[in-house]
Amino acid sequence: MHDDEQIKVNETQNEAKYVQQHLANERTFLAWIRTSIAIMGVGFVTTSLYFELRR
Repeated sequence: MHDDEQIKVNETQNEAKYVQQHLANERTFLAWIRTSIAIMGVGFVTTSLYFELRR
């Protein structure tokens, strides 16, 4: 009986580690998306200001 309980605990810990890693990957992906959107926004603002001041 003790071995069965230990196996269940190990499986639960492995699943928790998998979920934790998956969520960390998702947070990293979303951070890259936010960064790329911010860089594009800065590019649009810079271009707009350049053409506005050029007039």
